[in-house]
Amino acid sequence: MEHGQELVIESTVVARYIAQYVGGPELYPRTPDDLERIERFLARWADVETTYYDLLRASSDAQAEERRALFVDRLAAVDELLDRAPFLLGDDFSFAECVAAPWLFPPSGRASFCGYASRGAALSE
Repeated sequence: MEHGQELVIESTVVARYIAQYVGGPELYPRTPDDLERIERFLARWADVETTYYDLLRASSDAQAEERRALFVDRLAAVDELLDRAPFLLGDDFSFAECVAAPWLFPPSGRASFCGYASRGAALSE
């Protein structure tokens, strides 16, 4: 994405840049406590994404099971941060939804977290 003289790449970085600099609804927090909370969420969410792709690349059933267990642990770490509220981190739509939505509500035909189920593993196991 080009904005003025800036070239911004990678989807999460682009979303963060837009939330902070382009304007529109307040998606990126401004208070130190809220900033710390969103950054903690983003770090844990990045672990979920990485672990998911590692799981998809498993070369054996044993490796798939090991990675599935790690993936579930990473999801649990994200779950610890979530409010039991209308949105991921509270009462308002935020940058967290911008980052997580494509994974939680993928367009038709795109892989989702359950996309690896064809290997015989299920997230709910």
